[in-house]
Amino acid sequence: MHGQTGLIIKPTDTRLTSKAYADLTGFDTATAFTVTGVVEVLVYAVVGATAIQSTSGTTTLEVGVSGSTALLIAQTTIDNSDFGANTVWIDNNPDVTYKAKPTTKYILGNGNDIVLTRSADDITQGTLTIYVEWIPKSSDGNVVAA
Repeated sequence: MHGQTGLIIKPTDTRLTSKAYADLTGFDTATAFTVTGVVEVLVYAVVGATAIQSTSGTTTLEVGVSGSTALLIAQTTIDNSDFGANTVWIDNNPDVTYKAKPTTKYILGNGNDIVLTRSADDITQGTLTIYVEWIPKSSDGNVVAA
């Protein structure tokens, strides 16, 4: 097109990256995925064979980015009934082993890494795998497990 500047990126296939937390008792709030370039993401998680529990029953988990830590998966309380074994986590109610795939996609810019955040260090057990379906929107767009 006349007058158009910049790089034109053709659509590409969706890619999938995952990160497994084999034991949530030792994890600290940290980067789960490193993002470079510009990417479009869709995020969901599945609890493993071990349910997630906490001593207080009020600890929360959420997935997002720095400054908006519940952007990608809403803050959810580990009340020792949600987060059962093999449940799907896409919203603040991970209570069944199947859910409709989330539809909200987000555009993340370079360095806007994806984080898993907890509110307190009292998780007593649990396993979790976070999945990121992503499409690069810039030539250097990439998502890798941290």
